[in-house]
Amino acid sequence: MTINTKLYVEAYAAYQAELAAAATWTHRDYSNSGITRERARRVVEARKKFQAKIPAALRPETLTDHRPKVLDALAPKSADAVAVHSHEWATVEAALKSGRVIQQVIMEATSVERLAAILSHAEAFAYGQETSDPAGVAADLKSMVYDRLVQVDYEPAVTANTSNEQFAAHQAWHEVMTEALGTDQSLGSLTALHSADPEGYRALAVARATADPTGDVRQAVARIDSLVVSGDLKVG
Repeated sequence: MTINTKLYVEAYAAYQAELAAAATWTHRDYSNSGITRERARRVVEARKKFQAKIPAALRPETLTDHRPKVLDALAPKSADAVAVHSHEWATVEAALKSGRVIQQVIMEATSVERLAAILSHAEAFAYGQETSDPAGVAADLKSMVYDRLVQVDYEPAVTANTSNEQFAAHQAWHEVMTEALGTDQSLGSLTALHSADPEGYRALAVARATADPTGDVRQAVARIDSLVVSGDLKVG
């Protein structure tokens, strides 16, 4: 699954341009009410066209987080693997006794074996600390181990991470573009897009600023929508 940010941004920019044209449309042979009615019709058409370009919402089964499966696969499954884990954990304990903190040890680890050993001992380590939330500490350590596995190019982690990121970006674009069928996007959807697709978010921000720098178009469309919702304006 590949996210084509350019297509989404182009669709959004074209949609905003069509909304601007619709909201400002006029004709000397039309009455004021006729102009407003035609503007509303054009807004509806612009939305229909844009809606066809919105990526479909993902099915729940496609949103599976693959990280737990990757981490579970690192558990030792043989006597030799257990011995390696024990050796690596002994090295970690030595580092901790020398004054390093576990987070530093994780970030300095360059081998999958050492990271796997830390992962195996994460819960026991967390429950040995002075904390009111050992489960939370263990979860944070496991998350750090996973991120480090990606950084050291552990293939299963890299693949799972890429898949998760692409699905998150797809869903974020779906939310942002769906909300654009109204008058604006929510802070929540924009924040999600910024997190999942920073480059796409920046491109969208430019498109938003370029299409409606003063916010006049958004306000004009909102006024048209309010007339339609109130029943004062019929769009046939």
